[in-house]
Amino acid sequence: MRIAKPETSTFPYLRFYLALTYYYMFLEKKVRNRCLITQLFLTLSLAVSAQKISNLKPYFQTSSRLGLVIVTHSIEYVGQNGVPLGRFGAFTVKWKTKSGGKYDKALAAVEPTVDPTEKLKSLYSDLYQSKGKKIAAVNVNFDTTFSEFKKRSTGGENYFEKDIRFLGEKLHLDELLIVFVRYGLTMSSRLGIEISGGGFVSVDSQIINLHDNSIYMSQDSNSRSSLDGPWDSADYYFLKSCISEAIEKVIKKEKKKYEW
Repeated sequence: MRIAKPETSTFPYLRFYLALTYYYMFLEKKVRNRCLITQLFLTLSLAVSAQKISNLKPYFQTSSRLGLVIVTHSIEYVGQNGVPLGRFGAFTVKWKTKSGGKYDKALAAVEPTVDPTEKLKSLYSDLYQSKGKKIAAVNVNFDTTFSEFKKRSTGGENYFEKDIRFLGEKLHLDELLIVFVRYGLTMSSRLGIEISGGGFVSVDSQIINLHDNSIYMSQDSNSRSSLDGPWDSADYYFLKSCISEAIEKVIKKEKKKYEW
């Protein structure tokens, strides 16, 4: 049975364009009223992030077998020119990341306590079950090199870029909800001096039909939070706090999308 499929969101590209445009205008001092521009950017970003996915309603009425896998990238540092969006591992990533350098030790120290994997697993399990949809967490190694899926997206039909149809028979599933997660620290600097920073989280979720590799749903949420003190303070308190805050923000955004 074919279920109603939401359109793939184009909003991540809009956010990226807005962020990049504002950043360069800010640096070139071409914005006289920065507060006004900032308010406009935040308004547009929040409007984009608040989109609900109520067009999944027909899907929750089906009896298909749905699996859940959370694919979390190791905690990372992203420079100002990086954009915390995208997938990883066996998938092409089109955004710049950097070795954290001096941040590596601190990030490694806080990773065990801020890793969002279990929180997100509970989040999606609860969200789907609250809608009457049975969902089971499964283990899939996305470090594996999957084969390319060669059928092109045409006629409004979108397909996952890797061929994961074999997982249907292997895991006894009809669909798989894949949630790609990136999180960590971002810092901006001028003339080599750190001027601001914060935590970031990017969540990219897709429901894949394991019978034909088509995409039923694709959407994302992103959040950032401010670093309110030295990142290298005792016990890395402020570093942990800003990343944890970003995680809580993205969880709230995801919950909001399922409110209908």
